[in-house]
Amino acid sequence: MLTLNTAQTPMSLRHQIEILYSNFSDSISNNADIELLKESDEKRAYNKNQYNFKDILDGFNSYIERNELAITRDNVLENLQSLETLADENNEDDIFKDFLEAFHALVCKLDDITNNHEISRTLEEELRSDLFGKSSLQIFRKSQAITGFGAAIGKLKDSKIINKISDVKLIIDEIPMIEEPEEFIIAINKQLLNIKNKAPKIGNAQRMFFMFFFRELLNNENEDSFLQPIKAVDSAYHKYVSQTL
Repeated sequence: MLTLNTAQTPMSLRHQIEILYSNFSDSISNNADIELLKESDEKRAYNKNQYNFKDILDGFNSYIERNELAITRDNVLENLQSLETLADENNEDDIFKDFLEAFHALVCKLDDITNNHEISRTLEEELRSDLFGKSSLQIFRKSQAITGFGAAIGKLKDSKIINKISDVKLIIDEIPMIEEPEEFIIAINKQLLNIKNKAPKIGNAQRMFFMFFFRELLNNENEDSFLQPIKAVDSAYHKYVSQTL
């Protein structure tokens, strides 16, 4: 049914995926701290604790696949086969719940260490047409960041940097306050602007950048950028460039 999609009113890809993975949403339905919004809810994710279910599923898929690209219509059914890889990790833990809570912890932490800062109106007007986000909340709650996070922690697990997803929350807790939060927000926007001006597929390039950013920020083997958000931005951009030359 999902493949043929023969209903009189065709379902969107987002709606199809939400149906396919509805049990994941049910697993956190009693979590008052996080709300997942489905397309059928006809609501937008405005609040800090609200996320589009489809975006979180994209990020979780990126964790499973160790690939930052979002789910497409062509690989929805192929993704079913990838769920077999969950068997080794999901014996006792609910790794979808762990993934969501880890990402939410990261979003909250980055908002806290930037002191809920938004760039000045002057800079916003100057960068308006190319602004990815004027605050850490706007930046990191977007799909590109969520899939980048999923791919990054999957790769960190493969590299034995972390043993399980819940370990990421312990690392996140250690990220220090940023003395110049506007510098951090501007740095991300400028590097994403550089990517936008050069990349043939902007969304995919942004996802790759965020994957590198989280790998730099959360990997204790990266002495220069570990737990250093501004340095992680620069290092991520250089790694992105080196991979796309």
